[in-house]
Amino acid sequence: MDTLDQMEISGKQELVTPQVLSNIQGIAPWMMVMGVFFLIAAVFMVLAGIGVLMNANEYSSIGMVNAMRVMGTYYMLSGSLFGYGGVLCVLSGTRASSFAKFPSSSLLLEFTAKQKRFWMLMAVNAIITIAFGAIFIAMAGKLASIATKM
Repeated sequence: MDTLDQMEISGKQELVTPQVLSNIQGIAPWMMVMGVFFLIAAVFMVLAGIGVLMNANEYSSIGMVNAMRVMGTYYMLSGSLFGYGGVLCVLSGTRASSFAKFPSSSLLLEFTAKQKRFWMLMAVNAIITIAFGAIFIAMAGKLASIATKM
C-alpha cells in the first residue's frame, strides 16, 4: 500500500507534512496568475502570427514570402502551445488549492498530472523555438546579404 492510499484511508495528514501542504497552498495562486499571463501572451502571439501571414506578400520583392509564412505559422503554433500551457497552469493551480484545503490522493494525482503535462508542453515549445530560431537566424543572414547588395 503506497503512502497516498494510506493517507486517504486513514484520513491522517502525517504522511503529507504541514510544510508540504503550506508549499502547495502557496504556489496555487501563483500558478493561476501565471496561467492567465500565458493565456494573454497566447492571444498576442496568435494575433501576431495572423498579422505576419496576412502581410507575407509584402516581402515578395526580396523573396521572403515563404520565410514570412513560416514565421507566422511559428507564432500561431507557439501561441497555441502557450494557450494550452495557460489552461494547464490554471487547472493545476485549482487542483493545488483544493488539495491544500482537502488533502486526498485523487486531488494530488490530478495536480501532479497537470504539472507533468505542463512541463512536457514547455519542453516541446522550447524545442520548437530552438528549431525556428535557427530558421530565423538563416533568414536574417539572407536579409543582410540582400541589404548589402542594394
